[in-house]
Amino acid sequence: MNRKSRQWKRLAETVRKQSKAAGEPCWICRQPIEWDAPPRSPKSFSADHLEPIAQGGKVIPALSGVAPAHYGCNSRRGDGTRIRNTGRAWGW
Repeated sequence: MNRKSRQWKRLAETVRKQSKAAGEPCWICRQPIEWDAPPRSPKSFSADHLEPIAQGGKVIPALSGVAPAHYGCNSRRGDGTRIRNTGRAWGW
């Protein structure tokens, strides 16, 4: 099982739909997500594993183990331990 599996894609799409409907910001920087931005652009949506796979997290976690993030924030954080940032804007 990997992050390109259908199961992961369904989970990521569920997180996207729920987060967009609720108006949730990026959990890392707390700034708004640009829901219509092209994929892989810095402020576009990315489903982020709250417990990184490299740190022992599951490839396909429960819904509660995934949060909305900017693609850029998620990429910058990489596979390190996640600590919620309550206000830092990345300055894009």
